[in-house]
Amino acid sequence: MIPKNFIKAIEAYYGEYERSLIRKTVLKYAEQFSKEELQQIYHNLILEFSGQYRITPDVAAIEKIRRGLRENEGSDVYRHGRRIGYLDGGRFIPDLSILSPAAFKKYAYEYAFYDNPQGFLQLLEEDANRKLVAANQGVARK
Repeated sequence: MIPKNFIKAIEAYYGEYERSLIRKTVLKYAEQFSKEELQQIYHNLILEFSGQYRITPDVAAIEKIRRGLRENEGSDVYRHGRRIGYLDGGRFIPDLSILSPAAFKKYAYEYAFYDNPQGFLQLLEEDANRKLVAANQGVARK
């Protein structure tokens, strides 16, 4: 769906914008999204923004719907540019593939402590320090 068709679809469903400035602002706002994104935003707008009050959605209403879509996708959590997990509805899901076997075992036994980004970051720091100490000991023995 292209931006002009997005506006036409909104007006067909909710009624025409009362002021041309609001219509132009919504059109300008819509131009930043791909055709697929606009289609998805429109679909969710119909589901979540009622037409019963005959109010045509402005940028704020559409943005609220768009943000709701992003929240459902989950948000990646990064540490120093590296993805360590993601948030799914507020729940932290760590990327366990980045842990050493020893750190994974510790995570499995003490899950409750590491079920948030801060706790998981602490586990990653401990794991990195353990690897560094082991590497230094190996160098010192040679």
